[in-house]
Amino acid sequence: MFERITNPEDRGQVGIGTLIVFIAMVLVAAIAAGVLINTAGFLQSSAEQTGQESSDQVTNQIQVASKTGTVSGAGATDTILVESASGNQFAIDDGSTLTVESTNDGGNNDLNNLQGQNSELAVQQGDELRLTSNSASTITIQNTRTGAEITVSTGSSALSFGGDDGDTSSDTIQLSRTYTDPVNGEVTLLSVTIDDNTPTTGALNVGSNTEQYIPLTDGTNNIIVSDGQTLTVGSATTADTLDAGSGSIGIGAGDELRFDVVSNDEVRVTNEGTGDTVTFDPFSDSIGPASSQLDLTDGDTTVSVSSGGTFGGLKDADQLNNGLVTDALLVNGQYEAGGGGVSEINIIAIKGSGADQINLEASTITTIGPSGTNTLTYGGTSASQGETFGVQAVQDEDDSIPVMTDADRFQIVIDPGTLATGETMTLELTTESGATTEIRVSVPNTLSGETAVQV
Repeated sequence: MFERITNPEDRGQVGIGTLIVFIAMVLVAAIAAGVLINTAGFLQSSAEQTGQESSDQVTNQIQVASKTGTVSGAGATDTILVESASGNQFAIDDGSTLTVESTNDGGNNDLNNLQGQNSELAVQQGDELRLTSNSASTITIQNTRTGAEITVSTGSSALSFGGDDGDTSSDTIQLSRTYTDPVNGEVTLLSVTIDDNTPTTGALNVGSNTEQYIPLTDGTNNIIVSDGQTLTVGSATTADTLDAGSGSIGIGAGDELRFDVVSNDEVRVTNEGTGDTVTFDPFSDSIGPASSQLDLTDGDTTVSVSSGGTFGGLKDADQLNNGLVTDALLVNGQYEAGGGGVSEINIIAIKGSGADQINLEASTITTIGPSGTNTLTYGGTSASQGETFGVQAVQDEDDSIPVMTDADRFQIVIDPGTLATGETMTLELTTESGATTEIRVSVPNTLSGETAVQV
């Protein structure tokens, strides 16, 4: 039934072939297994790296603790200048009100008219008129009692009477602004008189109030010293000290004296050559030499005072309006520096929850704003418009700046140029790991009297 194989060689050949095939299969399987294991390891490593990168992009973000903007000098429409009875100008904030003072209403039931470009505005004594600049050339005047308004052109004839009511009496209007002076109490400033029988008109102009100032007078000459401005001690002086307030500093011919407004009632005088300083209240104190004569000059005007005399600040509103031949804005709390726009953005940032260390030196910030889009790189502690951002340490116990660690609190500084009131800017901070934090900045609609605002 079965065939018997008697040849030993035939049996051996069959067994070796099977063994070879078996071994080959084992080797192929081992190689395949090795390839699979290596591939799986590579895929696992790649997946872990991708996962870590994805996680970093989500977690390695900064958190914004606060956003503030530094207010720059006033813009072209921050204040409206009103011609005073003396021919000089006093200022109101753009959007503020003036009160109607009707000195003689004739027979017109206390109603008079202000003339606009194409219409008239009925006003009566006690009405509050809101003045809002539309541009450098036009101003809207609204009677807050009635809601009626007119538009006038700026210039010397902006304020004019709307017409004669036919009576023989002269109808007149004046507009007033009242403020509280630190020395003189409540002071009222009046515009020119607007008369229906004569072509008397008053000026309205759009202006700016960029800084505080210190007025100095010797009774004849006046110098308006801006905040931070220097005056030169005249060559003719032999005085050796400048007395101011309760202190004094040494001075000599040719010395440069810098005046800084520390607050509304404190001015600091610094001798830039020696570094000596003295402070005084511009509303109540005077400054002068201890002996001989002292001259101070701004290059165009010189004020002089002899021993025993004093440089007086122009503390009275009538002095301010009648004593100066150039326009001057009042020194008081309502008219402080600022109002034109935000010139610097300061962001207090901390490391986000779960984030690794964040190297801000390797990060970029893209700014998207009214002037276009720019990508900023790290620039040390200061910023430059359209090019770099700055990083400053607020809290940095491990001295790791610009690398942000757990306990660090850094201030990121951006120079946007000037962001005007109402304008917005978007900041996109991208870290080294690719994580992006979007920060939106919005400038308030009014900045008058502010030096810094929340944005």
